[in-house]
Amino acid sequence: MTNQAKEYNVVESPGTVIFTFQVGDGVSYDDLEITFSNNSLVAGLKSEPSVIVGTLYDEIDPKMSTYRIAGNEVIITAKKKTKNAQFKVFIKDKFNGSIDPHSAFLLSIYLLHNGDQQKSLEYLKYAADCGHSSAVYTYAIAHERSEFYGIKPNRKVALKYFKISSEMGNPVSQYFVGTFYEEGRDCKKDIKKAIKYFEKTKFVRASHRLGVIYKDGIGGTEKDYKRALEYFSVGAKSGISDSLIEIGYMNLYGLGMPINFEQAKQYFDKGKSYDKGKSLPKEILDLLENGQEAYEKFLEEKKKEKKTENQKIIQKKNESQNKSENKKQNKNGKEKEKEKEKEKEKEKEKEKEKEKEKQKEKKNERKCQEKKHKRLKWGIVIGTSVIAMSIGIGLSLKKKRTTKKTKKY
Repeated sequence: MTNQAKEYNVVESPGTVIFTFQVGDGVSYDDLEITFSNNSLVAGLKSEPSVIVGTLYDEIDPKMSTYRIAGNEVIITAKKKTKNAQFKVFIKDKFNGSIDPHSAFLLSIYLLHNGDQQKSLEYLKYAADCGHSSAVYTYAIAHERSEFYGIKPNRKVALKYFKISSEMGNPVSQYFVGTFYEEGRDCKKDIKKAIKYFEKTKFVRASHRLGVIYKDGIGGTEKDYKRALEYFSVGAKSGISDSLIEIGYMNLYGLGMPINFEQAKQYFDKGKSYDKGKSLPKEILDLLENGQEAYEKFLEEKKKEKKTENQKIIQKKNESQNKSENKKQNKNGKEKEKEKEKEKEKEKEKEKEKEKEKQKEKKNERKCQEKKHKRLKWGIVIGTSVIAMSIGIGLSLKKKRTTKKTKKY
């Protein structure tokens, strides 16, 4: 058999405890394995691990306990031995002695109601970490609204488990994750992610939050009165007073629609009737009490406020422009000074280059003069040597001639 649920439900009434769990199509009594004892119960399909296995705190009467199949649901009615005894659920796994997640969840609720907050939270975390969907959501709530368990709020833990629960398809968790990102509670504010979670969930309160985002253009979102009205309308149909009042404001101020005092008044009245404790701003209460005349005064005041606001905006704009112009002028002045400095630097560089050229020319002239002196010097040396050789040769020839004459005589 397939599609057997891993969870079971328990409903208690005076004298009885009713267990129910789901089974697949075509399950017969021959497929079931259900046995009772004074303080234990085993229930499930023969072909699969049991859904309920373990020990009950309060005793039941096996002879008076019954079970039946109704469609895809198995219903077990266990009779209590003591009629008014409070039933305590504590089912243990017969294979390893550990408590199964659903039983841990039920036991955590029982312990919370009986004042054992610490132990309740331990069982709740165990069930949540085992992937029990209701436990995951409840554990997130325990850290978001911690007064139930006597602990300090820990919204990082809350967000972690809300995300897990959200992935399991819990619409309320999807809404909570959206609010975390919208408000930036213990996480980086991210309106795009908030919109994603709000649009994903079927939890109607999210429609109101989407309406506010698109009406006010929160987090850089482009204002879209048409979409805002659509989302507020969904909330209004579900009786969300804030959505009714927001539509009243849209009619009152003419946001995405013509100004309509009467319709605004109707929505304000409806919003107050849905939430008796809802307090409206004094100006709106005056409108509701004094009618059209007060509304005309209200519009006149709003026009004056808008005019003053526009004047302030223009003044700020002019101041900003003047500052910008001054900055530009200062910038241009500084740039001109820099240009002059650059020109001076260039002139200095040119002067340096000219000086270098002059030095180079002088150096070349000196080299030429040195070369001339060297040539002249060597010319004199060579000339002197030639003359000396000529004189030496002449003397030598004269001596030879004299020697020959002497021999003749």
